[in-house]
Amino acid sequence: MGLAIRPHLVVLGPMTLLPLLLTGVCDWSTEAASALLPSLLGHLIYGAVTALTFILFDRRYTRSLLLDPRTSARELRRLRPVGTPAPALWLFALGLGVLLPILLG
Repeated sequence: MGLAIRPHLVVLGPMTLLPLLLTGVCDWSTEAASALLPSLLGHLIYGAVTALTFILFDRRYTRSLLLDPRTSARELRRLRPVGTPAPALWLFALGLGVLLPILLG
């Protein structure tokens, strides 16, 4: 999730909102984008590390829950079955997010 949100925050914040509030004009030039590239890379690395840390803590917590038979039964009922349409919906939404700006732009 961090890798998906961070690029939008870099574009929305320093390239759009800050210049818009200060000068009244959005600064979407290639110079501004190239100046923010190190910030984008830093945000992507931060998002990846945050996601990895969350996954590790979640796995540890889930393993500790599965040790007790009562909580194990409850957690196994909560888990999503393998054949759900979530990956297909995610791919559809991502495809729309990429194709619509290309087609409409």
